Amino acid sequence: MGKGSFGEVYLCQNTETQEEFALKVIPRLKVENTEDFNKEIEIMKKLSGPNIVKLHRVLGSANNFY
Repeated sequence: MGKGSFGEVYLCQNTETQEEFALKVIPRLKVENTEDFNKEIEIMKKLSGPNIVKLHRVLGSANNFY
């Protein structure tokens, strides 16, 4: 597990494929501008490279983004 200024990151594993992935949990209170946040998500989904972690999807609940 890791912790930063915007949230916490957990190492997870897909139970079907055994593939490991990172799950970042960001409290909604940390996101001041949802329009900018959504723009950043769209940009991050398009990025690729050997040193860039791929963003697959963003989920949300009443209190957090995942």
